[in-house]
Amino acid sequence: MYFHHLHFYVKDTAVWKEWFVCKLGFQPAAVHALAVPTAPLKLVQSGIEIWLSGPEHASDVVRYLQHHPPGLVDIALATPRFESVLTQAQKKGVTLLAPVSANTNGQRSCQLQGWDHLRHTLIEVSDEWIESHQPPASADIPLAGDASTPKPTWLSWIDHVVINVPQGQMQAAVAWYQKIFGLQLGQSFEINTAHSGLCSQVLIHPEGTLQIPINEPTSDSSQVQEFLHYNRGAGVQHVALRSQNAVDAIAHFRNQGLQLLNVP
Repeated sequence: MYFHHLHFYVKDTAVWKEWFVCKLGFQPAAVHALAVPTAPLKLVQSGIEIWLSGPEHASDVVRYLQHHPPGLVDIALATPRFESVLTQAQKKGVTLLAPVSANTNGQRSCQLQGWDHLRHTLIEVSDEWIESHQPPASADIPLAGDASTPKPTWLSWIDHVVINVPQGQMQAAVAWYQKIFGLQLGQSFEINTAHSGLCSQVLIHPEGTLQIPINEPTSDSSQVQEFLHYNRGAGVQHVALRSQNAVDAIAHFRNQGLQLLNVP
């Protein structure tokens, strides 16, 4: 399994489209001639795909925004074994939010209920898609200022997506993702400082690049607890994006006015 796209529910899609394009270098995806007006806005950069939906796109966006602030709601998963993954998930009791459908190329997809109010769109992909959308074992880094190199791509792939859950729910959430999607335990750790505390369990897929860490707070002052309070429940706290040249990418993002955390 792999990350396919990240679907954000927002109040103003035009504002966030401009933000992703101007601040992070994404480009609008080609619009299919048969696309419906209520389809999400799609943005791409290398192997990363971002979808944006607002209240004008779907009633479930309206319902979500009545309970939570805007954010990443649907972590879409790609698999070349669509039938077996869906069958296994349904046997384990997953809720199907949108039935299986196929596009004009016969590519199947459906939407599944995730942990709490999160969702997962399951999408059937080919081996060719995997090869073109996943990081190679090694990658050449373009030299800055080399006129022979094409315009740089600042961001390349989705590395991991972190889900925060309330204290005492991490093990249940971990067990759910193991049962439904066959994810396995990766690194686990606990962080405690004078200002914060959290426990984290990384989940990985044994035959893909999918990585989903799940965090829970260990103190009232935890950054995880701060997020849970703001988000009014469990949700995606952050996304890690790979770059083949992080130093130049960070300099470019600063020049574009992106706010970055200072490194102590």
